[in-house]
Amino acid sequence: MLPTDYDARKALPLWDFLFGYFPKAWLEVVRVAVAGNTQHQNVGKTIIWAREKSTDQLNTAFRHQFDYGMGIKKDTDGQWHLAKAIWRLSAQLQLDIEAEERDSEQTLDYEAMVRSEQESVSTAQLEEFLSAIQQHRNGAGY
Repeated sequence: MLPTDYDARKALPLWDFLFGYFPKAWLEVVRVAVAGNTQHQNVGKTIIWAREKSTDQLNTAFRHQFDYGMGIKKDTDGQWHLAKAIWRLSAQLQLDIEAEERDSEQTLDYEAMVRSEQESVSTAQLEEFLSAIQQHRNGAGY
């Protein structure tokens, strides 16, 4: 997600990157996404990533890179092999980022649970200590 901090947001020139660096390349990647959308029976609808149907990102990306390396610039459907490879690598990167975020959230949840248990233990120890003091006072005639 984009940061909310003003300076951090300004440091990410998305428009300049997408349209200043490689606009034609990104257009071809979008064409790959639209073709995939059509292939997975989502014709005429907002493009979506059918994740359950598109799972072998790295092998597929490499096959497209291999064909390109062998001098075959375009696939049999007329799409650029490198645009397909970029789509697949982007998909894998997205999956990796999401997995890291889930792992990070789980780590934070675990750390919060441990802290909570430590606080509970500390509270329990304090209650035990206070109970021992009360028992001592009752036994000592206070």
